[in-house]
Amino acid sequence: GFWNISYDLYVNNIGKPPPDGWGISRGTIYRRIIAYLRLNGFTQSQYSIYQSAPFAVASATFLLMVDLRRLRPAGIFPSVIRRLHMSLMPTLILDVTNNIRLGGQSSPVLLGMTPRNLV
Repeated sequence: GFWNISYDLYVNNIGKPPPDGWGISRGTIYRRIIAYLRLNGFTQSQYSIYQSAPFAVASATFLLMVDLRRLRPAGIFPSVIRRLHMSLMPTLILDVTNNIRLGGQSSPVLLGMTPRNLV
């Protein structure tokens, strides 16, 4: 399977000037998290969810999450993390996206009024 790392940050604490926050842009910390996860072989599967290579080791994934504490400026990650999860995604997944998407077997036609630019 694949290991997922998902996270959510208290973004107000990032941008507020000291002493109420870190006084840096949200983008800075997000870019640092993303760069660190990519450097360690993770790819983005959703906005704040990153997926390991197949058959990654659970303990290595956990230690990688703990290592996020080292992001600069020192102390920022532990003070702005709202949620940090690790989950196992099995390799056998039933992906019904194309079935449900408009034009698929389960959605061959619109079910009601739909904005023109969405179809």
